[in-house]
Amino acid sequence: MIEHAGGCAGCQRLLSELSLIGDELLRLAPEHEPPPGFEVRVLERLGRPARRRRPRLRGWRSHALAAVVAAAVAGAAAVATVLRATEDERRLGGQLQAVLSRADGKYLAVTELRDEAGREAGLVFHYGGDPSWIFVTLERPLPAGRYAATLLRAGRTHALGTFELAGGALSFGAATRVDLLKVTRMRVRAERGGPVYTARFQ
Repeated sequence: MIEHAGGCAGCQRLLSELSLIGDELLRLAPEHEPPPGFEVRVLERLGRPARRRRPRLRGWRSHALAAVVAAAVAGAAAVATVLRATEDERRLGGQLQAVLSRADGKYLAVTELRDEAGREAGLVFHYGGDPSWIFVTLERPLPAGRYAATLLRAGRTHALGTFELAGGALSFGAATRVDLLKVTRMRVRAERGGPVYTARFQ
């Protein structure tokens, strides 16, 4: 039959007309779904066994409306979150500005301290002021010993200080007269040699 329809112009025309009729009938269908159990009752009257299905709670229009409402709620929540975040950022920015103004500072920033393999070993907080200072917090203790920290500025090296790290120490720092705005990196290395830890300043 399928082979016949594929080669018969009359059958192809008839199938095309039936397809158009089907499309038109779909347009004439009611906007709301029939009540639960309608399909089962119709099939039973036709004498055909029907598997009972769980009744649909809502039609596709209700689902679409629910999706639109959910999207609107999610959008409103996202906007509210952004507004709160912006407000928090403004408040924190104002507090930071007040601190810098009181301490006669220029900026406060933080940079990752990384080992030679690129793994993060800690954080370097650098404050530009008069004087400037650097404070390092480590994620894990370095091998016990004395460490020298140096700053690289305009191709020249400036000593920040030497620090004794023992007993699981996780921080060290010092003040400096070097203009940190012109510092490109900081290096930390054990006096007896060993791995070099580097922080690249923005």
